[in-house]
Amino acid sequence: MFGYLKLYENGKSAKLLSVYRRHYCSLCHSLWTFYGFRSRFLLSYDLTFLCILLKLPVVINTSTKTMCIRKREISEEESWKRMAAISLLMISQKLEDDIHDENSIKAKCVKRLFEKSFKKARQDYPSVYSRMLSDFKEFNRGEETNASVFELAEAFSDIMKNALNSMFQCTDAELMIIDYVAQWLYFIDAVDDLDEDITKGRFNPFTFMAKSKRQLITERKAYIEGFVDSLRDKLRAISAVYSVTDDNSSLIVSILLNSLPYVSYCVFSNKPISVSRSVIKILQRKGLHYA
Repeated sequence: MFGYLKLYENGKSAKLLSVYRRHYCSLCHSLWTFYGFRSRFLLSYDLTFLCILLKLPVVINTSTKTMCIRKREISEEESWKRMAAISLLMISQKLEDDIHDENSIKAKCVKRLFEKSFKKARQDYPSVYSRMLSDFKEFNRGEETNASVFELAEAFSDIMKNALNSMFQCTDAELMIIDYVAQWLYFIDAVDDLDEDITKGRFNPFTFMAKSKRQLITERKAYIEGFVDSLRDKLRAISAVYSVTDDNSSLIVSILLNSLPYVSYCVFSNKPISVSRSVIKILQRKGLHYA
């Protein structure tokens, strides 16, 4: 969806990278197996993070050279089908929003290209789709009434928590992390896209307080810091209950404490989001966390 929840690690952690790749490739092949070859092009870093968080069993061996060109049968793994369906349902609703907000021709074309996959996901999990529709309507009402970024981030979090909890019966700790990353995703995407949204006349919760991303960062610093402080409180609560017990949880902690602050740093400083281990190291040393 947004593509921000990616592993950016300080130093070469081959083990963590291997865990990440196995889940990424497993989700890719799950999309292919259950919803057709085309659906692989909708593969998301954000949903890969959730696969790792929920400890979905890895089904793809990334050591084989034919991994990307030969379909792997994983039909026995119901959990991967559920995650693939959630990925498609979230993307389809995002496209619907783009069509509603700006009559996007690009979104219409993408929706038509992948409609077969979207339809199958809706048919496979009608109750989840129905709940997601209801949650998105509530989210859209917030946009139409010019709700604050606090309210909209919480509404977006509800969409993700309700969908995932209905499929996987998440633990309290998992729901806390989903809530945290969902609110961070909405917030950082709104900041990152502000200039483009203003140019294209799209909704953005920050357009009512700034005419550019630069103005938002420089003149509305107190408001931004207020939201960031609320995220910090959530992160402290997560730290109190979430323990590192295996490679999956180590990877989750690395993304929360290394990748998210690094992406936030890049967005706020207008730098491209590409791996810069020296910057990550400085952020860690100084304890700078934008989220």
